[in-house]
Amino acid sequence: MRRVSPEAPLRSITACLEGRAAREPEQLLFRFLRADGNGAEHYTCRAFLARSRAIAAGLIRTLGPARGQRVLLAYPPGLEMVLAFFACARLGVIPVPVMSPGAGNFSGAMHKLDVIAADCGACAVLSTAALCEFVAARDWPQPQPRWLATDGMTDPADAPPDHPHPVLFLQYTSGSTGDPRGVVVSHDNVIANAFATIDHVPVGVSWLPQYHDMGLIGYYLFPVVCGGATHGMAPADFLRRPALWLQTISQVRATYASAPNFGFDYCLRDGKISADEMRGVDLGSLRVLMNAAEPVRPATRERFIERFARHGLRDDACVAAYGLAENTLAATHYGRHTLALGQDSFQRGIVRLAAQGDAVPVRLASCGAPLPGVALRIVAAERGVALAEDEIGEIWLAGSSTAAGYWGRERSGGEAFGNRLDGSAHAWLRTGDLGFLHDGELYVCGRSKDLIIVRGVNHYPQDIEAAVEAACPALRSGGVAAFQGRDDALVVLAESRRAAPPDIDAMARALQMRCQVTPDAIVLAAPGMIARTTSGKPARSLTRQRYLAGQLTVYAVHHPPADGLLAHLRAALAGGGAGDASLADLGLDSLMLTELALDLERMLHRRGGAQLAEVIDLPLLQRLTLAQLGQLLRQLDGGGAAAAIAADLRQLRAGFDTDISLRMRADAQWRPPRAAAPRLPGAAPASATPADGSPPASRPGGLLSSEPSDVLLTGATGFFGPYLLASLLRLTPHTYHLLVRADDQAHAVRRVRQALHDAALLTPSMATLLAQRTRMVCGDLARPGLGLAAGQWDSLAGRTGAVIHNAAAVNYVANYEALRPHNVEGTRTLLELAHTGRRKQFHLISTTFIFGWTTQALLSETDNNDAMANLDFGYAQTKWVAEQLVLAARAGGLDARIYRPSLISTSTTGAGDRDDVAVRLLAFMINHGVAVDAANQLSILAADVAADNLAAIIGAGGEGGAAMHLTVDDYYNMADLTRLITRDYGYRFTYYDIPGFIAEMNRRCTRADPLYPLLDFFNRSATKIAAMQLKRYSNQRYRAARRRSGQSRAAPALADTVSFLIAYLRAERMII
Repeated sequence: MRRVSPEAPLRSITACLEGRAAREPEQLLFRFLRADGNGAEHYTCRAFLARSRAIAAGLIRTLGPARGQRVLLAYPPGLEMVLAFFACARLGVIPVPVMSPGAGNFSGAMHKLDVIAADCGACAVLSTAALCEFVAARDWPQPQPRWLATDGMTDPADAPPDHPHPVLFLQYTSGSTGDPRGVVVSHDNVIANAFATIDHVPVGVSWLPQYHDMGLIGYYLFPVVCGGATHGMAPADFLRRPALWLQTISQVRATYASAPNFGFDYCLRDGKISADEMRGVDLGSLRVLMNAAEPVRPATRERFIERFARHGLRDDACVAAYGLAENTLAATHYGRHTLALGQDSFQRGIVRLAAQGDAVPVRLASCGAPLPGVALRIVAAERGVALAEDEIGEIWLAGSSTAAGYWGRERSGGEAFGNRLDGSAHAWLRTGDLGFLHDGELYVCGRSKDLIIVRGVNHYPQDIEAAVEAACPALRSGGVAAFQGRDDALVVLAESRRAAPPDIDAMARALQMRCQVTPDAIVLAAPGMIARTTSGKPARSLTRQRYLAGQLTVYAVHHPPADGLLAHLRAALAGGGAGDASLADLGLDSLMLTELALDLERMLHRRGGAQLAEVIDLPLLQRLTLAQLGQLLRQLDGGGAAAAIAADLRQLRAGFDTDISLRMRADAQWRPPRAAAPRLPGAAPASATPADGSPPASRPGGLLSSEPSDVLLTGATGFFGPYLLASLLRLTPHTYHLLVRADDQAHAVRRVRQALHDAALLTPSMATLLAQRTRMVCGDLARPGLGLAAGQWDSLAGRTGAVIHNAAAVNYVANYEALRPHNVEGTRTLLELAHTGRRKQFHLISTTFIFGWTTQALLSETDNNDAMANLDFGYAQTKWVAEQLVLAARAGGLDARIYRPSLISTSTTGAGDRDDVAVRLLAFMINHGVAVDAANQLSILAADVAADNLAAIIGAGGEGGAAMHLTVDDYYNMADLTRLITRDYGYRFTYYDIPGFIAEMNRRCTRADPLYPLLDFFNRSATKIAAMQLKRYSNQRYRAARRRSGQSRAAPALADTVSFLIAYLRAERMII
């Protein structure tokens, strides 16, 4: 698109206006519509210049010399305010746009006007004659600057020459009348921002308030600078008939329009725009339809495009932008993408693309790339250090669009202006907004001061507000504000009518299911109680102040019941018809399942049902259908005998356990594909069991120990996966095909790069290896055929000579059925791939959890737990079945090897995973000063050491047997580890035996603790863990394979392992 360029250096916007009037005197510049859509006012470039000169002459006669003085502009919607603005600019008078007082908002608008006038020292208020009379008749008690009407100033005689002040105008931004802040905007700021933002000659249509930066600058200043015209209308006319906006765009063939998210959402409301009103409307002329000025909601953009695409609206025209008055108007533009992020990670300040099966993801709209001339950094503000892509921090800006400061505070700028950043000569603007860069585009998370922290988890208020609005369609968009009250309590305030209150239970359930948070109070307040900024955004901080001061009109305050999630579940079940659906169908994640189990336990103890509490745990709850759970709750509410209910539940559990055992045995049966695929030309013959009966994996050599080949690797984006991928790329010559859940190749590459970045592995040399020797396979382990088309399957089977299966769903709470698609059926599918075409080597990364809660003294690498003993939780069960499938395939002639790590944890560089059970447990112990004194062997292997050794072993091939234990060589236990922590870092512990430690865990562990989701797991496993204190791991095969590889690394000493863990816990602020 053509960028409009000035023909000569521009000194001021008044010089721009003079130039346009000289070049295009009869070209339409501004037109303002009446409510019926007809033009009430319009000006060509020459007529607008002449009328603005007449007002300037009138101001000279009325005010006298006033260059540098401030005047307020308080006009009803129309072009008179724009004319007065340019007249002031000609004289060097500094205009200050404000909301005009009307019959419906008189007191509030006048109070704000008084505060702004006092802050900037205004000498007059300019307005229309009708509004001046209206204000005079109301007898406002506060002293006022002089009110002057400009609509009678029509005599151009003695029009003064152009003599602009360096300061063009003041834009007041704060919603708080207690701290008004007038941004000092210069002519240079506006001209620079105009040419950075506008890339064509725009024809705009706007209903935005003219006292707001986007309405004033974007539609009444930019056209003067860059060319084009604006067709305006009053905000009230848009609200009465939003179709007028779209009809006008069609009629004038507009190229440019914008609105906050609210405006787009308003157009989509039922009954607001009819099909008849849209008949003949063509939106195809739009080059830019911009969503800005408040948080952009991806769902709104998608719904708007879906609704109006039939009227010519193009997807690529619908963009999002980011800006603020402190940067004149715009800072970024042309955002068209949406990211779906893992909610748990995002709430911890970590950007991780959502994976299939994640809880409800956080969806963020891109606000586009920084504009030309705008420097943008994401900064760790407390350290003044710029962050890398995909790291969340405060958004800082610099450049020619950045304003000088706040009026009267230019030297200090508060905390916003004049900040320094290491390695940069710029003076930076701190926006106070949180965001991150991804692929060079900005994603905004929220305001840093509005961030809500509940139990140590970050929540962005707009996410909470959106969830409530979605649950209660009767609430208007923007009619909800979330903030923290006293003692960090989460308060959700919703504006409602007393006669039609929203469904509070639906609001609470939506927050539990979508945001995994329970509000401490849901407040129903009168309309208008949420304070707003000049752009209409919720001013949450001010609303909070007024709420705490008791200054709001409140209808009702709802506090969640003591039973928390259980109460919401009751409400969900109340309607009946739940049938065979499970808790998973309600969207409950591990944390919520744990909360439910503990809620039930507390309820039973309060009612004297301790015996029954021992029976009800997470494995049982997950197996109950909603109908069965509803029946159980009704029995409890009806006072049913605890012993009888417990007996029924034990019988149910016995039946469930039998069903799972039978299912596991059946799932562990391996049947090779019925028909072997034809061999590809030049392919090696399929492996066969040798005459001596030894499986092929026991023989030296193998595909991966010879020439470069193609290998399929799964799980590259998990915790261990990036380490394994990096080690394989460094230590072997092969090309790796990476199975990644992704929309397309580019998405897959981003996910893999993100995983390597999070593990501190994405060095320039690794990026080169990644580009040269990896290929992306967009698929899904849990889907039949990996979700691949037949041609993709055949191609992958024909190209690859080995499979390294590292992917798994790791979850200590979920049951067998929940994990089965990934861990069992995914393994089966990969084995089928290994048998398609030439047979392939198969490497399974398993776990020592396949032994369950065994009390066996020494676990040998030749032991496979064939008896299926001691397995009572889903992860161990599914991994056992996966191993059995591989062992059966190996017995049938497949060259297969199994590697069983115990605990893989923080790397030697201090990178780790907050979901790591060892990390969670250690953080709890350090923060609470409690530790366990037990003899259970602990085997924590640094992720990069485990990956290097595994890659070296796989690359070397050779003998080794079916399975080996990737464990540390030396024995140590948890007490050995905590005593080193005390010695080296000063953290002290009180020691307990296992039952005593579990009791302390229950007493101290809160929802804010990362260990909390595993509380039920530890409760029901405590006696089994205690019985395993004599168990030890044998790893003779692993030691021998390391020696043969010649490239292995010794496990770090325990003191070093401790240092890696402490470094990670401190970096993540999981410990003090």
